[in-house]
Amino acid sequence: MALTVGSSTPVNVDGGNALEVIGARRENTQTEVEGQIAVDLIESSLAGGQVSPPTATSGNNVNIKV
Repeated sequence: MALTVGSSTPVNVDGGNALEVIGARRENTQTEVEGQIAVDLIESSLAGGQVSPPTATSGNNVNIKV
């Protein structure tokens, strides 16, 4: 396993499989947390107020100042 921390040359780490397992677990936990945040965000946007449907005249008037 090679790690690059603050330099362009990788540093070889010979910690066996333990470091790789710890890294994989942390990555998995982080992915689960990010997924839950995304689901919560989607659910909160759907649970909000009702959105009015678009109308045929929506966006016809645009105010532009030069």
